[in-house]
Amino acid sequence: MIHQDIRSHASRNVRSSAGTGARVVATSLAVVSALLLAACSGGASGATPTASSSIGPSQSQSPSPSASPTPTATPAGYGTLTGLPMATAAQVDRPIVVIDIAAGTGRPFGEGLDAADVIYQEFDGTGHSRLIAVFQSKDAGIVGPVAQTAPSDWRVTALMGVPVLAFAGGPTGFVKQLGPTVVTQRSSAVYPSLFRRSGSWLYASTSTLRASAPRALPAPKGLMTFGTSAADSLNARKVTHLTVTIPGQATQTWVWNGHVWTGPGGVIVTNVIVQNVAYKSLTPSKGSSVQSAQLLGAGTCTVVTGGVSVAGSWFRRLLQGITNYVDIRAVPVPLLPGHSWIILAPPGTRAVTS
Repeated sequence: MIHQDIRSHASRNVRSSAGTGARVVATSLAVVSALLLAACSGGASGATPTASSSIGPSQSQSPSPSASPTPTATPAGYGTLTGLPMATAAQVDRPIVVIDIAAGTGRPFGEGLDAADVIYQEFDGTGHSRLIAVFQSKDAGIVGPVAQTAPSDWRVTALMGVPVLAFAGGPTGFVKQLGPTVVTQRSSAVYPSLFRRSGSWLYASTSTLRASAPRALPAPKGLMTFGTSAADSLNARKVTHLTVTIPGQATQTWVWNGHVWTGPGGVIVTNVIVQNVAYKSLTPSKGSSVQSAQLLGAGTCTVVTGGVSVAGSWFRRLLQGITNYVDIRAVPVPLLPGHSWIILAPPGTRAVTS
């Protein structure tokens, strides 16, 4: 809208004389009226558009006054698994939900992964893997297909404050490892109403699972190390591609578009960690042998965070301790705030960046 003050022309004195009489007075009044009319209609000083006026493309227009900037709300805290700001204290502290997901040959790629803060990928057999999807900052209405539990579950979740763990049953010995001081069990065999079936697969909702465990503990703080960039890490280099070749598995290709990494099944994350671990073959009393990732100890790793790759090492000394990712000087490699995919890579895995 163009704002313009219309000022009246300077007033003029109308003098009457005896020689002109009423005619002169009438003429002078007519002149004043004409000048006032010219001012209101624009006259020689330029027209003032009314509300019904339109301004065409060839006409210039003064910019509208800018709106006052909306103040940025101070976050209530930051996600313990993402480092991203969170709006309310209830979000910051709410319990963690973990869901086992089956992935690989003959199985649909995981649903609801875009809402997971962290996803651990374990290769428990040739051609397929288990995803341990960890949710805290966001919820997903459909997550699955839900997989059986395995010994790596309690090693991953041991430091997460007795999280809700959803799984589709499993060997008795594996289930017994999930004691009440480790996780809040939500097995489909015990709580079938918390799951829904689609064909031969089971699916779950994170909000439904969390609501089923009102006494679950708040999410612990400091589960991941975040920073603004890993560019200062020793051996850091800019990359846009990551190719992970895993024995007996499909090759994974990850691509950085300047904002996120896109990987298998179109999954999108900010950080990808190839953590080289030992595997142990376990044979339950009933069932076939499975390969189980060993998550305590130390080893090498490749941390790809943002558009930077760092070749370093990892160590986790205690079950209740976090996994540390460090460069060759043993300085922690900071992850960018966002979602992370952690590949529990078996021996023989190759990670190539470019």
